[in-house]
Amino acid sequence: MEKTGAYGHEGHGFTTNNLNEKTAYYTFPMADELTAIMFDSTNPNDGPDGSLNPAQAAWLTQTLTNLHARYYDENSALIETNNKDQLIVLFSHHNSRTFDNLTHAL
Repeated sequence: MEKTGAYGHEGHGFTTNNLNEKTAYYTFPMADELTAIMFDSTNPNDGPDGSLNPAQAAWLTQTLTNLHARYYDENSALIETNNKDQLIVLFSHHNSRTFDNLTHAL
C-alpha cells in the first residue's frame, strides 16, 4: 500500500510551502538523475488555455539553473556551476498547443 503524506502521496512534491505561498508548481525526483518539474499552467484570469505567471517563470528559470552543470545566461554567456546535470521531464495541465493564454496572469 502506498504511503500518503499530509498533502498527497509521499514523494509527490506538493509541500507546506506550496500551501503557504499559494503555489501549485514544484519538482520531484523520478529516478537517479531524473527530475520532474510540474507547472501550474492554469491562468487565474480565465480562459481554457494555459500560461505561466512571472513568478512561476522566474522559479522555472532558477530551477532549471539548479539542475544543470552549465547554462547560458540572458547575455548568451556560458555559465559553469557545481550542480549535477539532471534529465528533466516537464508536466503541465495544458499541452503545448494550448499553452498560449495571453490574459495577464498576476
